[in-house]
Parts: sequence; structure tokens; C-alpha cells
Amino acid sequence: MTVAGLALAVLLGAPAGWDSPSQWVAALARAGHDARWAQSADLGEIPPNAGLALLRPRAVVDPTALRLFVQGGGRVLLAAEGAADDPALAAFQLRTGRAGLAPTLGEHPALLTLPLPSSGVFVGVDAVVTNHPTAILGPDGLSPAATFPDGTPFAWRLRLGEGDVLALGDASLFINLMRPVAGNRRLADGIGAWLAADGRPVIVLDGPLTGQRLAPPPPSTRARINTALAPLTGGGPAPGTAWIIGLASLAGLLTLALAWLAFPGRRLASRRPAGDDARVAVQRHAARPGGPAAPPPEETS
Repeated sequence: MTVAGLALAVLLGAPAGWDSPSQWVAALARAGHDARWAQSADLGEIPPNAGLALLRPRAVVDPTALRLFVQGGGRVLLAAEGAADDPALAAFQLRTGRAGLAPTLGEHPALLTLPLPSSGVFVGVDAVVTNHPTAILGPDGLSPAATFPDGTPFAWRLRLGEGDVLALGDASLFINLMRPVAGNRRLADGIGAWLAADGRPVIVLDGPLTGQRLAPPPPSTRARINTALAPLTGGGPAPGTAWIIGLASLAGLLTLALAWLAFPGRRLASRRPAGDDARVAVQRHAARPGGPAAPPPEETS
């Protein structure tokens, strides 16, 4: 779709279904992914490793349950557009804010052209066109995955437990009307492939998310090993990891030292030179009554 065609569609009205993600879901299915579009979903009935795309996540009944879903291994896209989405974002220490400055598309003030970094899910996407641009503000000390040209955060990629979260500031990137514009199609399909990685089923939700989630299972052996090795590979350890590694190493050294001192010493103490047995036997034989080393007999008067 050309810039003029998109502007005309926005101004004069678009065909039915223009604001649905049906074309995106159909493209994921054609690519071989198990994808479906739902108007509502129960979190308790969604597979624990599923990919979940929440377009305007203002109807998440229990944000804590959503966080537990991610911790247990789920992948979630949060495409937010305003303060009504903040409760869901807050579960991941995110919130919406005023959009940053960006060039407009043609003369239409509601359409902003947003350049993206060529990394992660944005590989191959030079720029997208947003219709409801929103800043996504995150925790201090972390860097966003993408920003507006003025540096305002636009998207975040976060790892939590066994799962991942991708949050960005515009759900209209995934609707039928905006799909053909600029790099929107490539971005949406790349995010869909990320959600569906490793054979995950994908649910695109444009409505209420209800239900509860049980506490996540303990971290896998692989996750624990990765966490322990993070300091050795340049990654940041989880809180307390350095202390655990240090104490474990100290305990191992102490164990080896005790084994070296106790067991070899005990074996050496219990072994006598081969000549000792012969010497003892000779001494006993010499000390027998009448032997050369026996004491002289007492004289009787």
C-alpha cells in the first residue's frame, strides 16, 4: 500500500476488518505455525510454553498470573497503546508514556515513521509506521530494545525466569490496515516467528485474559547451570550467585584438604615397616625364661 493509499483509507474509512489481526494470524498459519486469533482466553487453559500476543492488554484480569506464566516458560508480546494497559505492564516493571518525536508519514500527523535497530526480532526491518505510537518506560539501569529517534523507549525485550517478554508501544502494527506499510509486515511476521519458536502454539488475543496460574516449577538444570556460569562468560549473575559459587568452591577445597590430611595419615599410621615384626619377635624370644635377655634368677639361701 502506498503512503497516499493509506492516508486515504484512514481519512475516508477502511473496509470491514481493517482493525483486526486476521491477516497476521493467517500468515503465521501459512508459515506452518500453530496460530489462532481469540477474542478471550483463560490463562489456566493455555499451554505453559505457549506464545501469547496481547494486543492492547488492558483486559488482563490478573497481571500477577501473567507474570507467573512467563516465569514458567511462556512468551508474551505486550502491544500497548495507553495508560489503560499499565496494570499489565506493571507486572514487568514497565509503563506507558508520551511518545517520542519521529518523522510523520507524508502529511498525516497520526502516522509516524520509526526506524528500528537491525537486531533480534527487528532484523531486516528498516522502519515501521505507527498509528498509535506510545512510549514504553522501563526500569532504570536497563536498555530498551528500540527507541524513538529522540531516544524515548519504544520497545523492551526482557527475560524472566524461563520465559520472555517483548513489550512495544503500538498494537496497530499488527492490524490489517497497517500490515502492508513500510516494514510492518516483516516486523509482525518476525515477532510471530519468535512467539512460535520451538513449536510453541501462538494465541493472538484482542480481548479479556482471565484465569489463574500456578507458581512456576523450579528452574531447570540447564537454567541453573547457565546462571552459575554467567560470571565466567561475561553475563551478569543473578543476585547471590557470586556468593553461592564462592561458598561452593571454598567447601570443595576444605573437603579435599580434610581428605588429604585424614585418610592418607590414617593409612600411614596403621602401617609399620616390614622389619618391625621380626624385631619384636626376636625381642620376645630373647626375653623368655632362660633366654639371653631374661633377668637373672633370684638366689635362694
